[in-house]
Amino acid sequence: MVIKTTATRLKFIICRNTLLVLFFLQPLFLFWYKGHFLTVLLGLSLVLFVDLSLRQSHVWFDRHQFVSYLFFLLPLVSMLWSRYPDETLWRGSLVLVNAGIFYLMIRANDFSPDAVISKLVLIVPVVMAVLFVAIHVTFGSVRPESREMADIVGSISNVGPAMVVPCVPFLLLAPNLIRRRIYIWSALVSCLVVVLLSQSRGGLLMVVIAVVMSLLLYPKKWSIRIIRMIKACVTAIVLVSLLIVVMGLENTAGSVLDRFKSSQLTSIEGLTDPSIGKKDYRRALMYAEGFRLILEEPVTGVGYGTLFRHLEELHGRGTVSHNLIITMWGEIGFIGLVSLFVLIGIVFTGLGKF
Repeated sequence: MVIKTTATRLKFIICRNTLLVLFFLQPLFLFWYKGHFLTVLLGLSLVLFVDLSLRQSHVWFDRHQFVSYLFFLLPLVSMLWSRYPDETLWRGSLVLVNAGIFYLMIRANDFSPDAVISKLVLIVPVVMAVLFVAIHVTFGSVRPESREMADIVGSISNVGPAMVVPCVPFLLLAPNLIRRRIYIWSALVSCLVVVLLSQSRGGLLMVVIAVVMSLLLYPKKWSIRIIRMIKACVTAIVLVSLLIVVMGLENTAGSVLDRFKSSQLTSIEGLTDPSIGKKDYRRALMYAEGFRLILEEPVTGVGYGTLFRHLEELHGRGTVSHNLIITMWGEIGFIGLVSLFVLIGIVFTGLGKF
């Protein structure tokens, strides 16, 4: 029993520290993916070593997490029916590192539920906000405005919101996990800073959806939920207004509104028959061809990560999928779409229990 307790605590320490290092150094790993991979691999190796040596047991696996592992494995499995197997093999292999991160998180929660996630939802927004402010001070913008800037910052303007928005439901639904409210407010403000500076239309939309869904899942009577939603809306309006005043309208919401007005994505014609030379041509082309692929291959899809190659062959220019439906259904197939919605259901059901 002593050995078992020691092994469990040791695994928790390994998982916790690996995850904290992984996300605290995320700005570095965004530009040095090998370091990201090696950190996860080191943590996994140490945990598995403890499992197999001190406990003299098999590798731990919980059938309740099957959908999550399937979600991370399907991109690689889709190589079997992919139109471009080499592309799917490479991109699908990169996704597997997320299964390793998920495994470390579950093992950490096995010892101390919510101990790690309560720290990560605070660390990730603040770290990303510091990075975004640093990039903005250096270049005057976070979204690349030139090829030279794009070579340095990459797609950070899209990656940032994707990392901070999932933290919002935890911050709103589980304040009991975090002792001081100032930490929660700091993290929420950091989320807003990242989303606003990113000038990402999808980021702005997703943070609104995350807030609304979180308040709808709040485990109280509807009268309390409505009051809480009104308070949250007023607070959000005040915070966003202050941030826009500090950071400037053109650096935040103004640019997003301009992109909406001038984009062909706002018209049906732009989505069905994109025009070269108009704003968001590649994005419109991605939607048009992506949904066309869903109609052509609704069961199997065309293989994970292959939309770029498909667009290159047809139109001489490519772009990766920026849409989960196109990725999971058009590239992976119907089973990918089902796994996505099942996973979303599991996540929100879990959040509703806080």
